[in-house]
Amino acid sequence: MRDIGFNLLIMEGFKSITNAMAEMEGKIDKLWDIVTNPIKNIFNFS
Repeated sequence: MRDIGFNLLIMEGFKSITNAMAEMEGKIDKLWDIVTNPIKNIFNFS
C-alpha cells in the first residue's frame, strides 16, 4: 500500500511541475509576442 501512495505522490508532483512549466511557457510565448509584434509590424509596412 505504501508504494501506491508514494507513486501517487510522485505523479502529483510531476503533474504540478509540468503545469508550472506549461504556465511558464505560455508567459514566455506572450512575452515573445510582445517583443516580436513590433518587429513584424515594421517588416509588414516596408
